[in-house]
This record gives sequence, structure tokens and C-alpha cells, in this order.
Amino acid sequence: MWPFQLIRLFSFLLVLASPWLGAYWLKKTGIELTALTGSLMLLSSFWLLHKRHANALFFSMALLTMLTGVAVMILRSKGYLPAVMLTNSAMEIGNALAALFFVFAMLHNMHLEKNKKIAFQQQILDQQQHIQNIQQKALEAALKEHISDLPNKQALFNRLEQLDQQRDSDFYLVMIEHQRFRQIERALGVEEANHTILGFSKLLKRWGEQQRQTQAQYPSLFALERDSYAVLIAPTDFRSQFEQLRHQLDALLKVDNLQLDLGTVYSSVHYPADCAKAAETLDLALAAIEHADRAGDYLPYEPLYLEQNLEHIHLLSELNIALQDDLLELYVQPILDMKQQKIHAAELLIRWYHPKMGQISPVDFIPLAEQTGMISQVTEWVLDKTMILQKQLADAGANLRLSMNISPLDLRNAALISRVIEAVKSTSFSTVPLQLELTETAFVDLVKDSEQALKLLERSNIRISLDDFGVGQSSLARLQGLPLGELKIDRDLLCQAVRLNDDTVLRYAVMLGKSLQLYTVVEGVETLKELDFVRRLGADAMQGYLLAKPMPFATFSQWLIDFEQQGFRLS
Repeated sequence: MWPFQLIRLFSFLLVLASPWLGAYWLKKTGIELTALTGSLMLLSSFWLLHKRHANALFFSMALLTMLTGVAVMILRSKGYLPAVMLTNSAMEIGNALAALFFVFAMLHNMHLEKNKKIAFQQQILDQQQHIQNIQQKALEAALKEHISDLPNKQALFNRLEQLDQQRDSDFYLVMIEHQRFRQIERALGVEEANHTILGFSKLLKRWGEQQRQTQAQYPSLFALERDSYAVLIAPTDFRSQFEQLRHQLDALLKVDNLQLDLGTVYSSVHYPADCAKAAETLDLALAAIEHADRAGDYLPYEPLYLEQNLEHIHLLSELNIALQDDLLELYVQPILDMKQQKIHAAELLIRWYHPKMGQISPVDFIPLAEQTGMISQVTEWVLDKTMILQKQLADAGANLRLSMNISPLDLRNAALISRVIEAVKSTSFSTVPLQLELTETAFVDLVKDSEQALKLLERSNIRISLDDFGVGQSSLARLQGLPLGELKIDRDLLCQAVRLNDDTVLRYAVMLGKSLQLYTVVEGVETLKELDFVRRLGADAMQGYLLAKPMPFATFSQWLIDFEQQGFRLS
């Protein structure tokens, strides 16, 4: 741009100097130099107009008036024009008009500069506004759950902080969680699960709109995770509002012609009755929802829940130490083959004796391990110990099938499945395949990936046992599609048969196992009367306290020797 600025400056100076140059050259060399000067100034003017200079018009007018004055003066000196006051003063008049146009040019230039500054400032303001709009949209997006389009967990935190600052805040925080959402997501895929979220959020929004017709501030709806939500409800008539909410949400959700039961559970916290700060309500609701998961319904917050959750955290920490320091133990419970009257198998049961807390039941720590992802570590520990015990039995000449329990979550762990298969392949000391036990409820909830894992285990010479049969809802068609080798009938069916003196249901279970060509074991046999039912129905094997309680492996080894010498004896 600098060449243009230089030429413009030269043209401007030339125009300013033209009167004096014209007068000087007229005296010195006459009309030729004056014509030359005028031509140069005209060219400069045309060049400025061509470049669309902002002040080119004023420069041209100034030049025209000056040249007109010069021309009149020349014509008067040559006698072509009369010597009157106008012609005598033509040069002065032309210069005065030129000066006036120069003033106009300066004023116009100042006006343009001012407009440029205003436009530049406006541009900066527009850019700042644009940036603010982008930031606002980004903030709004950051505070929204993108599928349901509901405010997210961070938005809830912000809202609770605001309520902490307000005097006389009073509200209920209701937490909503879908127990079966993850199962649905694994079975149907992420896209169908997203449709489920959309369908549920529409129901939630519809309820919220109905309630807001009577209250402006509440309810407030939030999406915490893909399977959990939070609702702030005014304390006025809370029970009625909550029942309407449950009625709206507990119905089966229809998604793409599928009726889905999300297994919705609820918990609630009342501020300020249950806590000192509004921001604490979510933590307390989370503590309560853990217990609502197990109850399968609705639980309002109780201080005991938080204490129990803290105990669970401590228990998990201790479990991790126990796994690292090898403080767990496997107990053995024998299984008697009814036809051969021999011990053909044994179930391994994990036990944990804590030096301070005493004996801790698997019912207490296994569900916690499943919830936190530690279950794979527990299963790996059991697998390693099982391989060691199997080798010890083989070395002692006892060729028994050992059966270990696994979690349905283990079937989704490809690395763990591979490790089980490799561990079995590496054992050349036993001809009896390892057996894995899964509960019937776990089989009911199996998804496609888990079924594939079971088939892979079966192809690797690992037998699968269906445990606790009779407490779930397995159908014949469902069982036929699974690679099972054994059916273990739950004690509840046996107790029912003895109590009612009616073995119809128990007989059906045994017949079902035989029709599927499964080895049938009745669990929990504790009395002679119960044993008589097992014999009469033709079950393949029995397990229970009547035969032997679970015992440490060292005790089991001696018990097995005594059994082989003395046969079946009541204990």
C-alpha cells in the first residue's frame, strides 16, 4: 500500500503548489509551462478519481477552479477577455474557491475517519457479542444432557448452590434410577437405549409441565447419567406430586414396538430436614438409592444408609487387602452321586475371616464387589486357588470335579474368560473338566455376548452348571438354548415339597433336567425326609448339610478318606 500513499501525497502537494507554480512559470516561461503544469494536475486528479480516493472529487473541484482562474488570467493578458474586476481577480477567486474545496476535503476526511473509528468500534463490539453468544451456547451445552436435553449434573450442582444462598429454601430431591437400563443397552444396542432415554425424558417433561401449571419454581428436572435422574419438588403436597410422578414413570415404556420395564427405583431427601446444606442432598440421595436398588422400590433417606455405605467402602478396601495378602479361603462341600453312592464332585465356596470383623459372609461382600468392578479380581483369585486344589486332589488320587461360582459380570470380561480357558488348558493333572456355576437369575439376564462366552467355555471343555434353579423364571426354551451340563435345584423347592407333602413342582424340576439330558443335583438336603424325596424322584445327586457342611480343604481331604472307608454316614 505504500506506493499508493506516496503517489497520493505527491498529487496532494502538487495541487496545493499549483497556484504558486503557475504564477512563477507564467512569469518565467509563459503559457507552455502553465499548460504543462495544468496537464500534470489534471492527470493527478484523474488518477485520484480512478483510484476512488475519498477526497478525489474535492481535489478535482479545487483544481478546476484554480485552472479556470489561470485560464481567465491568460486570456485576459492576451486580450481575449476584457480587463474588468472579475477577470482581474480571476486568479484570486480561483485560489479562494480551491481553498474552500480543500477545507471541504479536510472536513470530509475527518468525517470519514470518524466513521471508520465508529465502524471499527462497532465491529469490535459485534465480535465481542459473537464471542459471548458462542460462550453462552457452549455454557448451555455444557449444562445439558445431549440426548434428553435436560439440565445435567453440573446444572444440578449450580442449582443447589443457589438454593444454599437463598433463605428459607425448602425442597425434596427425588433421585430416579433404572436398574435394568444397562442390561437393555447391552441387549438392544446404544441407539435403542438412546430411544429409551428420549421416551423416558418425554414422560418426565410431561409430568413437569403439568406440575408447573400450579408452581412456577418447581419442579426442576435433571439428567444425572444415562440411567439416573433427579427432580426437585416443592414440599407442599410432596406425597401427592411424588405419587403422580411414579404413576407417570412406572408404566412400561414402549420403544420401537417393544414394551420395556426399566426397573425404576426412587429415593428422596428433604432439605433442610435431612441435611444442613442443599448441596449435600444429592450425596444422601445416592446413599439411599443403593438401598432402594436392593429393595426394588422407593426409600426416603435415613442416616443409617449413609453409615452403611461408608461401611461398604471400608469393607471393599479391606477386601482389596485380603486379595493382595491372600487372606481369603476356599471351603469345600462334597456332592454325592445317588446311583454310585460316591463323592464325584465338590463345590468351592469362598470364605473370609477378618481379624477384627470376624467371619464375613459372601452375601455381604460379593454384591459389593460386583457393583464396584472388583468381582473379576475375586474370580481370578478363586480360579488360581481352584487349580491348586485340583492338582492336590489329583496327586492324592481323588479325581473329583471341582465347581466354582462365577458372576454374570465375569462373562462380559473377555480377558477373564481367556484366562479361565488358558488355566484349564494348562492342567494336565486332571481328566475331569472344571465346572462353573451361574445362578438361574443370572441366566435369565444373560445377553448375547454372555451367551457367546458360555459357548466358548463349553468348547474349551469347561462344564456350565445352572445353580439355584427354581427361584428364577427360566423357560424350557431358554434352557434349551444354553450350553448347560448340570442343573442344581434350589433348596426352596425341596422345602416346599416336604412342607406340603406334595412333590409336583420338585418332580417337574427333576424331569425337566433329565429331559434336557442334564446332570441333576438337589441342593440343601438337611434331613432324612428330604433325602427320601430326592431318592424317590430319581435325582442324580444331592448336596447339603446331611452329607457334609462346607469345610476347609485340609479337613475335606481327611473327610474324603473317611467317606471312602465308611461310606455315606449322616453328619
